[in-house]
Amino acid sequence: MNIVECPVETTLSLIGGKWKVLVIKALATDKKRYNELRRLIPEVSAKVLTAQLNEMIADHLIKKTIYPEIPPRTEYELTEIGISLLPVLVMLRVWGTAFKEKIGEEAYGELFSEVQREAAKYNEPPAGIKEEYMQQIMKEDLLGRLRA
Repeated sequence: MNIVECPVETTLSLIGGKWKVLVIKALATDKKRYNELRRLIPEVSAKVLTAQLNEMIADHLIKKTIYPEIPPRTEYELTEIGISLLPVLVMLRVWGTAFKEKIGEEAYGELFSEVQREAAKYNEPPAGIKEEYMQQIMKEDLLGRLRA
């Protein structure tokens, strides 16, 4: 992991690439075994998936548990740091959806307003995100707005 001065660059370096976001999405609801991830992301090669998983483990986004069984069972799951990225990915999805709907129109000024309206709908935690974590995020956001 290369932590740079800009926090946005740091975030993008952690989730950048074609497959990391899809891995996070796949692990958002529950632990998964390697072959489950392969089935959920069939376009990724085994070599690339393994490399991406190892990078995400090194970056503390996911953890790997190997159970001492025969044959060994390995599971991957999001860490607390990985879980903390879920609201970011939700907002990226909201923005991307609004942008795709507005492409080709002249009213790009409405894009930001629409994204804000869509984001306001997320008072309920999206599937797979722990409710107490989302409450903490909303409380911190409210405190930040009050301090500003």
